[in-house]
Amino acid sequence: MRKWIICCLLVLATVPSAAWSSPLLMWDSNDKGFWITAINPEDRSYNCSTRYTLTIAGQSDTRNDSFNVQPKSNGLVAFVRSVILPPNTPWTVVQEDPPNCY
Repeated sequence: MRKWIICCLLVLATVPSAAWSSPLLMWDSNDKGFWITAINPEDRSYNCSTRYTLTIAGQSDTRNDSFNVQPKSNGLVAFVRSVILPPNTPWTVVQEDPPNCY
């Protein structure tokens, strides 16, 4: 019985499996807008989309946007939205879903 378990574990450890990769995406913002920075060590580009809610002075709007991530990018800004408002106008952005890349 013990040999059978060891044999099964060895078979499972040696079976190839597909690796799924995608770029590392990070949200950031300041008082002028928000952006997504990408790290993509691969030789291929990605098409990505994101969904977020932008609230300006109490009015909310959920938006979907698409952007590209370039190959071999390391910390490049992949997506940016400026928020041009009168001074002291409150606004927030909330990421609704993680960005989806393919």
